Amino acid sequence: MARQQKPITVKLNKEQLIVLDRIVELGEFNGRSHAIREMLLPGLEAGRVAINETFNGKVKSAFAYKKAWQSFTDRMDTINKNAKELPRDSKGQALMDIDGNQEELLPEIVPA
Repeated sequence: MARQQKPITVKLNKEQLIVLDRIVELGEFNGRSHAIREMLLPGLEAGRVAINETFNGKVKSAFAYKKAWQSFTDRMDTINKNAKELPRDSKGQALMDIDGNQEELLPEIVPA
């Protein structure tokens, strides 16, 4: 049976989009949707477990999240390896081009 995917809207601020684009680039994803989907899948799996479990759902869902996230760690290794080429400040923080200025990547990113 063919998979059917439906587009959804995700709202991110400018800094979050810059980081997402860098994750796509450094993680060798096929685009923003691919990266977001791969990062979201562990949370969806944990949510599925929490919904279905009637006993100890919190613990089982946390375990499911960890297990699902482990499959994503290879991608994080790729991002980390590729990020070694980024320009850095004197403290070693990666710099990103934001509106033509080289700014620290972190700790600027905060939940919207």
